[in-house]
Amino acid sequence: VKAITGTGETKLRRAWIQVSVLKFKDAPPVPTEPPEGAEGQLRQDEMPVVEALRGLFKERSLWLRGPLEECLREKGLTPNTTTMQKSLMCVSYLWSDGPWRGAYARLGFDPRQHAEEAGPLQVIDFRDRFLRQQRAYFER
Repeated sequence: VKAITGTGETKLRRAWIQVSVLKFKDAPPVPTEPPEGAEGQLRQDEMPVVEALRGLFKERSLWLRGPLEECLREKGLTPNTTTMQKSLMCVSYLWSDGPWRGAYARLGFDPRQHAEEAGPLQVIDFRDRFLRQQRAYFER
């Protein structure tokens, strides 16, 4: 956290830490540790979210964000978007394409190497290209 001065008031600026993102064609190994500095930016009140996420990723190695947030709500935790992103980056990495597109995987877990566990957790992504065309909205 850096203090910026000059306009008469102090603004806090956080260093941006990139989430670990993998593509299906990327060669192993997968990330085994959080990005450098990720754990250092967590506040004390965000630690229960990180611990709950660690427990959920021990139960299952791959999650979509929606079901993760639902499980956290069942545990009485309602993290905001920023807290969720900072917490997820400490326990998981994100798949950007392939059979697990948009899924968070536990750090150190490569679903390509564990087909029996990861196979049933593949993401089915439905897209209707016709609805993406602008004219489709006006011709109805």
